[in-house]
Amino acid sequence: MMSLGLFRNVSIASAAATSAVLFLAACSSSGLQRGESALPTAAVPQALLDWGQTGGIRPDSVSTKDLFVGEFVSSAKSLIQIYQNGTFKKLGQIKQGISSPDGLWVDSHGLYVANNLARSITQYSYLTSMPFTYKAGMSSPIAVTTDRLGDIFEADYTGYINEYYQQANFVVKKCSVVAAPTGVATGTTGEVVFAAYYSGNVGHIVEFTDFDACKHKVLGVRLGQTGAMAVDKHDDIILTQPYNRAVDIIKPPYNTVSGHLGSHWGFPSDVKINAANTRAWVLDSDTGDVVEVDYPSGKVVGTLVAYAESVVDGSNYVP
Repeated sequence: MMSLGLFRNVSIASAAATSAVLFLAACSSSGLQRGESALPTAAVPQALLDWGQTGGIRPDSVSTKDLFVGEFVSSAKSLIQIYQNGTFKKLGQIKQGISSPDGLWVDSHGLYVANNLARSITQYSYLTSMPFTYKAGMSSPIAVTTDRLGDIFEADYTGYINEYYQQANFVVKKCSVVAAPTGVATGTTGEVVFAAYYSGNVGHIVEFTDFDACKHKVLGVRLGQTGAMAVDKHDDIILTQPYNRAVDIIKPPYNTVSGHLGSHWGFPSDVKINAANTRAWVLDSDTGDVVEVDYPSGKVVGTLVAYAESVVDGSNYVP
């Protein structure tokens, strides 16, 4: 089974000019600076936080005890399954706002879902009773990540990376990538943004050393078809190469592949790492299973038999 979302042919629609004006006006009037949040400061009643059957998550759902798995059943049905970390016991699911969940991410603000078909990112937060939706400037969201300040970065398969502030639906900065990005990650300095892309039958990684100015360089490593990516505490890049059946570990200065995370993959399309940098979760789209492995040895710890499109653990590492 090939990846349902990563290499899907997606129709592209441009944003209306009037919408762009509204987003710019919102940006100028909000007064937000990098790393600031538009989240409300007042506590929301427990009754609103506990969505129950309405498709929401409990306030404690985004925790180190949870594993989130995105599933694409059909164009009309997508959901996030919530499992217990370690035992894979099913705890619940999220249906509201989910539409082809190509990318998942967790940080201290909650769970983020890149919905490819809906052209949006939905955020399920501790402080809101309903998901917040980012849509401004998106055409084909394929991956999502945040930096240590909480700023959101969307990899758009049409060829760029968008940056957003917390709970603010306008594009702060848009930087182009040479070709369609398949993954995005931030470095430990909080200023570096990495993106993987495939062009001219060669996979590349671009490093934005100053995202505000879109200042970037293409790293020396040469790859096959790229997939999802993550970064560990040492700024080592973990990158899936689906068609090469590999999950690579690429150490600075990123000129060559330094090693591999396991060697038993059929079509690895997503990867995440925990905060302690001792475990990784790899989605093998050949089977749809999520495989938990020791990091960095790649030794299999457990396998969740699923029909997955994306994965992230509650203990997700945010550089």
